[in-house]
Amino acid sequence: MKPDTPHALSLQPGGVCSLRNIRDTVVVVLAGRIWLTQTGVSDDYFLASGQQHHVPHSDHVVLQCLGGSPARVELQQALAWSAALGEMT
Repeated sequence: MKPDTPHALSLQPGGVCSLRNIRDTVVVVLAGRIWLTQTGVSDDYFLASGQQHHVPHSDHVVLQCLGGSPARVELQQALAWSAALGEMT
């Protein structure tokens, strides 16, 4: 995955997506609602359209679409933002 290339996922209601070896990724919800859980973190996250969650590192992330409408999620590499912010200081 290139640092500046997002990857979009579509999930049907109740649909599940399993992601492995996630590093420095921002999960952005473009539409719908999702539940996000990840290994090594005791908290689960419930995200709605317009919200995002940063995953610094996880061996396994699971996303599930909540409610009766499909969800669209974009995975963005946070490294591009980190590099850009570093140049500003």
